[in-house]
Amino acid sequence: MDSLQKEKQPRKQTIGVAIIARNVEGTIGQCIKSFADYVDDIVVVLAGESTDKTAKVAKAASKKVRLFNFKWIQDFAAARNFSMSKLSTDWVLWVDADDVVAGAENLRAIADAAKPDDGCVWFQYEYSFDEFGNVTTLYERERFMRSFFGWVWQGRLHETVSPIKACNYIRSHDVVIKHNHAGSEPRNERNMSILDIMYKEDPESRRVWLYLGHQHFAACLYKEALKWYLKFSSDKLAADIER
Repeated sequence: MDSLQKEKQPRKQTIGVAIIARNVEGTIGQCIKSFADYVDDIVVVLAGESTDKTAKVAKAASKKVRLFNFKWIQDFAAARNFSMSKLSTDWVLWVDADDVVAGAENLRAIADAAKPDDGCVWFQYEYSFDEFGNVTTLYERERFMRSFFGWVWQGRLHETVSPIKACNYIRSHDVVIKHNHAGSEPRNERNMSILDIMYKEDPESRRVWLYLGHQHFAACLYKEALKWYLKFSSDKLAADIER
């Protein structure tokens, strides 16, 4: 009777985490420790050669960590696709090495409660904070994906992920991703160089125009930012809400 009952119990769903990292020794340990006890596999892809102790810190954070090397080709989507290809778990959570996962103990319950057609879960992302610790930038991102539906990243920078098979997207506030800016490498020069490649590849991409505006604004190059914002907003095919 006991063996029959065991056979009827649903199989435990497995959870893997995909991270791409470089020169993040100051944050990756805290990142991994925030969820390591609640997942089955952790893949850390070294996207380009680190000049610090990123690999050593990552391995020390959890025995579940598996390290892989990826030759950096100025393409975040390619690096993320590589990282997810190394996982064979039912569910994949992706985080950046300077993120912290709050409520990771709820991941298993979220996976178990998902309906068969639920393929992706949006979590809140607390991206920036003021000097008092109050959240100043908050939005949602697709973070927790069911592997069955197949997921492909696209875009060299500010990349997006989409399923190969149609599925439902659901929300959960039981897990929150918190961005940790401390210890991050300067990003403006890197981002500008990637956006320049993207613009050369597709000079008519409205998405690239918008991000060129954002990046120049972040660098306090306001006249250049204005040029790209005007180019984007004057295009009739640009989304009204973004204009």
